[in-house]
Amino acid sequence: MLTVLNDVRDRAVCIERIESRFDLRLHLDVGTMSYLHAGASSKVLLAYLPDREVDQLAERVGFPKLAPGTIDTLDALKVELRKIRDRGYAFSREETDVGAWGVAAPVLDHGSSVIAGVGIASPTSRYSKQVEERFTALVREGALDVTRGLGLVDAA
Repeated sequence: MLTVLNDVRDRAVCIERIESRFDLRLHLDVGTMSYLHAGASSKVLLAYLPDREVDQLAERVGFPKLAPGTIDTLDALKVELRKIRDRGYAFSREETDVGAWGVAAPVLDHGSSVIAGVGIASPTSRYSKQVEERFTALVREGALDVTRGLGLVDAA
């Protein structure tokens, strides 16, 4: 899936997706908006916003608990956002929906501002460390491909 920030920068919006070939799959319609504090594709957008925007989001929207793994405090979220920036991708497990996990990587501009997130989400029944590693490599390469396509890095 490909996500971007909405106009007021308080939600993630799915702007493109490719359906899984499996019968058991997660479904997210293009145009669906999601909270920024939960889910890999949303958190990867939030991680690259200035701290003051994260603080303002906490005041305006809060961090509702959506599923067992949802981060619902500002302090815990800031620790998670720092980890995302350090490793270059976001991971989630049951943050938005019970039985779902995902990984996402950012598309950044020349100034390291987030433009979009490239993510993969899957049912936890298909989770393994090996699948996580493979999906992480795929989203990181996908985000780099988008970045290259926008002319933000050399194609080499």
